Amino acid sequence: MVFMACFAVFMLGEITSRTLAIWTGESGYALYCLPLFYAIMAAYWLFVIKSFPIIRTSPVPLFQALVLVAYAVSLCWLVNGSFPNRSDFLRIPLPLLAIGFAYSLTIRMKDTRWIAPATFVALVMMFVRAIQSRQIVLDYRHLGEGVSGGCYYPLYFLPVVLANHRRWVRLSGIALVMVAVVQSAKRGGLVAFLLGLAAYMLCQPLVANAGRKKIRKFATLAVMALVLTGIFADRVMNSDLLIVERMTEIGQTGGSGRTLIWQTTMRMIDESPIWNWFAGHGWNTVIKDSPLMCSAHNDPLEIMYDLGVFVLLLYLFLHAQIIRRCIVMTRQHSRYAPAMACSYVIFLVNSLVSHIFLYPSYQLVFAVVWGMLIGLYDRERASRRGEEEGLGAQVA
Repeated sequence: MVFMACFAVFMLGEITSRTLAIWTGESGYALYCLPLFYAIMAAYWLFVIKSFPIIRTSPVPLFQALVLVAYAVSLCWLVNGSFPNRSDFLRIPLPLLAIGFAYSLTIRMKDTRWIAPATFVALVMMFVRAIQSRQIVLDYRHLGEGVSGGCYYPLYFLPVVLANHRRWVRLSGIALVMVAVVQSAKRGGLVAFLLGLAAYMLCQPLVANAGRKKIRKFATLAVMALVLTGIFADRVMNSDLLIVERMTEIGQTGGSGRTLIWQTTMRMIDESPIWNWFAGHGWNTVIKDSPLMCSAHNDPLEIMYDLGVFVLLLYLFLHAQIIRRCIVMTRQHSRYAPAMACSYVIFLVNSLVSHIFLYPSYQLVFAVVWGMLIGLYDRERASRRGEEEGLGAQVA
């Protein structure tokens, strides 16, 4: 419990520091607190687990390998790579340890009842930071277009809350994330939120192994939800919210120029020497080398240019492993399958239209979510095996 409390405090501190640093340049947290965080995790592995932090449950080790290889390649390109400050060196390995840390704690805990209130409190704290970051963005609006990325943290953390068996917790979490996304004016976040919820809802009847009556009932509820969503969207689109203005500009701006950005990045990759196709150019170098002076706004393109084709293949293999895990969990009717599907859809959408891999603090949230969901699934599977063995013994 002590280790989990420390883990939660430092995770929220990392999220807060990154939200502030984007606009104010503050980075003292990483330089002074992250080394302490690494020391706590090292103590946990040495004195509690007493083994190296590589978990044999896929896709956990694959995620760890991806982060480790990306960090190694980045260090090789240290001179040429774009590391704006020293804190980046401390942040990049953080998700590698965090996913194993979250998985191990979830597997080893004796009582999982406290996970529900703890994760909901964490989501509320992330929501508060998202609202506060919105105000920070408005204060520094002359540096950008007035949109806030703080909403991504509660959005990425939402699937853990959706895994809760209490309906009011799930509905409250959805409402908080919806408010955070709408007020942030992040179009990609809104699309990821809606598609993630759709994946969650579609997966529910598959897991429940529902009959025709239940499927009919679910379809009716889904239609009602779509009608209510349409009414809500109509009200929102007739308001003066910034996100409405940005959504209506997509056809004119090409999604803040993303089409041009992607074309430029692909041309940069095509014009790179064959050596750089394998070795990359260094961490976050698209923004440094691009004539548009911005990142790729697409994780596969960014990884290909920055880190090379081998890291890109690892990244794509990670996608395949997570999809496979979602399918396996659904076929086995795991109650955590809808939450895992929701998490992956959010991950996929924002990876294609924005960045997750480029920001270690975003990676950190997914690392914790996947570590906890896979850990809960493995506990569920072990519990089912125990029940089956008990029934077999009674029959014998």
